Amino acid sequence: MASKRINADIIRGNYTRRDAFEFKLPSTKCPRNGIGDVVVSDTPKITKDPFQLQYIPPSSLLETGINQLKFFQKERKGYYYVECASHRFSLSDLQDMQNMHRIRDLQRAVQEELAWFSGPYLKPKNVQKYPPDSTIKAFQELLYLKPFDDILPLYDMTPNEMAYVCRSSWLCSGHLCWAASTFNKDQSDSFCCFINGIRDVERLARRRLQAHQPKRLLFFVNVAINAGKCVLTTDSIRGCHWTLCQVDNEKNSIVYADTLGWKIPDGLLEKVRKFTDAVYQKDVGDYELVICHRPEFVDKDGRHSCKLSCAMNYPVQTCSSICGVISMAMAAVAVHKPVLFQQMTSRYLLINI
Repeated sequence: MASKRINADIIRGNYTRRDAFEFKLPSTKCPRNGIGDVVVSDTPKITKDPFQLQYIPPSSLLETGINQLKFFQKERKGYYYVECASHRFSLSDLQDMQNMHRIRDLQRAVQEELAWFSGPYLKPKNVQKYPPDSTIKAFQELLYLKPFDDILPLYDMTPNEMAYVCRSSWLCSGHLCWAASTFNKDQSDSFCCFINGIRDVERLARRRLQAHQPKRLLFFVNVAINAGKCVLTTDSIRGCHWTLCQVDNEKNSIVYADTLGWKIPDGLLEKVRKFTDAVYQKDVGDYELVICHRPEFVDKDGRHSCKLSCAMNYPVQTCSSICGVISMAMAAVAVHKPVLFQQMTSRYLLINI
């Protein structure tokens, strides 16, 4: 690790995550006087090559300097620099150093992933067939031999997004969007999407859903607890819990399935209403709402505890990282085995699968 020297051509180019892992980077050290002063000149000045430094400022200080130089360059004429620790730096110099921090983050991530790949893992006894070693190697080649920020056409994700599951055991929106796209290519009775990411429902309905009206709509939903309330995640409200919501237009039902048994997030039914209005010309109130695991049923520790009025065939999670996997698996059931999904999300019914 850390054997390759880095330069401007490399850092501004299209390097792989394996390359990033092997780059030699300067250490981080906070300058005594912070990021320094902004100075202006009527002519260009020679700056210090950041790739020759032994230490670079922390990311937060670099961000401050970058914002200052961008402000002055936008508002006034001249050449602006930051004088920091007896060196002069341009905007591009600060941006290069900021990119070094991003590469260091990549190095830490790859280190965690390599430990994950080499670590022990449990194999369920009832699973008869496991992925061959060749598929694991192919996955690693995608992560480490492709440019780190390129969109991989077959998956519509970058290697960075694909690798997220290796470090956290969580799925990100890229994984669920890929699953939704795959389901939509396989059949046309159900339309699947990541509902948080849909900005213009009417436009989507006009382009994809009105010419061939699907029987069902299936939504991956990302939720968070914010100020004590369960809400839809947004660009400013981050969350890591995945749930599933299905609109079955033939059965006039809306199923909400949350493996933690949280409340329906604020804003979800309003967004579902936009879909039912645009696709089926029906109000969301025309549908029966089925909540698989009711939020009022909790044990003394505050965790969901199923009652007979729950959909007791739908999974309840007991760990912090399985919600995305369950949502993806149950979405596959909903798309390809809709009768089974209906049974699994029905109340007062126990089935043997």
